[in-house]
Amino acid sequence: MTRLLPLALFASSLLLAACNPCAERCRVESRKYDECLFDWGLEWADLGADDKVEFRKTCVADENRYIDSLDPETRREERGLCADLNVDLRAAADCDAVWEALVDYGVMD
Repeated sequence: MTRLLPLALFASSLLLAACNPCAERCRVESRKYDECLFDWGLEWADLGADDKVEFRKTCVADENRYIDSLDPETRREERGLCADLNVDLRAAADCDAVWEALVDYGVMD
């Protein structure tokens, strides 16, 4: 029984992440920043954080507050943009592609 609790918590966290593409965007973005900051000549301090974990936690908290402040239609649109950025960041083969995805975030065609 005690072995099932960690598994249940992990499964729950995956479901919550799947329900909130903007929180997932923060997770993906923090990993990509961790890979690319050096190449870009930046440090975590330039992003207002001490490290990847602090960036991710702050990003998720800020994103949740922002999303909660939106009306339902705008919230749906913002979550769609976050989902699109998740796809673009995961597909980015190098730091130049990551930079391009971040710069293009939210730009409407």
